Amino acid sequence: MLFPLCFGAFGKERMAATIAVKSETIPENFELEVKLRMRQMTCIVAPRLNEEVKFFLGRYIFKHQHFTGKMLGNAAVYFPVFEKMLREKDMPTDLRALSILESWLDPAATSRVGAGGLWQLMPGTARMYGLTVTKAIDERRDLYRSTEAAINLLSKLHQIYGDWGLALAAYNAGPLRVNNALKKAGAEKEGSSFWTIAPYLPKETQNFVPKFIAINYLLTFYKEHGIKPTFPDLDRQFIDVTKVYDKVTFRDITKITGVEDEALTELNPGYKGKFIPASTRGYNLVLPSRVLGVFNDYMALENAKQKKEFMTEIQISAPEEGEENEDLKYVEMSYTVNEGDDLDFIAYKYNLNKTRIKIWNHVIRSSDLYAGQELTLYVPLQVYLDQLIQCEALECMPAKESVFLSCNAQYSGIDRIIDEMICKYSSDFIWHTFSRFESVQDLIVKYELSGAEELMTLNGLEDAEQIMPGMQIKIPVMDKKMTAGISGN
Repeated sequence: MLFPLCFGAFGKERMAATIAVKSETIPENFELEVKLRMRQMTCIVAPRLNEEVKFFLGRYIFKHQHFTGKMLGNAAVYFPVFEKMLREKDMPTDLRALSILESWLDPAATSRVGAGGLWQLMPGTARMYGLTVTKAIDERRDLYRSTEAAINLLSKLHQIYGDWGLALAAYNAGPLRVNNALKKAGAEKEGSSFWTIAPYLPKETQNFVPKFIAINYLLTFYKEHGIKPTFPDLDRQFIDVTKVYDKVTFRDITKITGVEDEALTELNPGYKGKFIPASTRGYNLVLPSRVLGVFNDYMALENAKQKKEFMTEIQISAPEEGEENEDLKYVEMSYTVNEGDDLDFIAYKYNLNKTRIKIWNHVIRSSDLYAGQELTLYVPLQVYLDQLIQCEALECMPAKESVFLSCNAQYSGIDRIIDEMICKYSSDFIWHTFSRFESVQDLIVKYELSGAEELMTLNGLEDAEQIMPGMQIKIPVMDKKMTAGISGN
């Protein structure tokens, strides 16, 4: 798992792992500010601003700010997956920084010694943790499988050493070198730390933890240094994974989903032959979330005739090149934070990932939100339209010309789709956005309902406890006049 000193996947710009830390540091006028900010940091390795940390901050913040911005943008793709899997294993989310340190968030990265993928696993280590590494498939480049393997390895190392600094050093150099360093330092495992044994480790590993601290600082305070993330296309950010058991080629996947070969390769760099082989265990395929359903529908068909007919229908229904609604996939919208809102509520309301909202808006903690704050959200078009239609009454539907949105299509295309959706609106009920400050009884009183049973029946629910904040609740309309005065929550 050896890796270049500074950045992982810059092609010809890679630096040798043994470059010594020299005079390149942060400017003197920033040093005091950085020290003060570090006191506010939480990190699994106690932050310290020594010469090595200053050197790496200098490179990340000042010398290579362009590459840092690109990495931060890619975090919108990978961090939601990392954080979810780390939480499921009860592991600290700070460990997401390790993938930056190893590969600069490039799943195709390969080191000079053969380590590969987001977590720079060596082939032998990868196989030990259940990954397939062959000439045709390299699951070290599989976002989900490689992350699972890396987390399991880190968990085992932490169990051995009981200290995250030592565990990180062992991840880089191997337990044997760390154990030798412990002996040379005359330190017992239980009471030792990375800093105690650092002089006895290889130079690259001596720099490993300082880089980890610098990256965690960067993730927390990049905004204060004027660094702006460069985000990839939304189709790369809104991704999901499905398990494939039957052989399928990238060419067929493109026909089924409309996702071009270049994008498929970028999302699935582990398939060297542009196909996924048949397997009883199944292999992961990462796709934009918006096309996952149609792909799974195709793969669920039982025979070749059904699949051929399915493919024919897709080709007939596919929009012709240049159609105005061809790229209507996502909407950029502004959300005004209300009193009591938190990231969990906003994420639930729009079916978004909380981590991604934080990255888009440079928000570190939920407590950073305040009433009146404007957040930028990127919402799949269908979700946006659902929200538009599920207004509490047709009268409160925003006028099309006043809707704040921006997407990669003509407004006329949006207008036409909105018109079609409005035509489907049912006047038999209105929609109510359930607030965290409400109870079911509040709804019964407000809308003069007969009781909770009426509400449950209309919404297909069995128990009132199933109603959660942000959920859209159908309310029966007894008198259309009643809806005119209702405003959204």
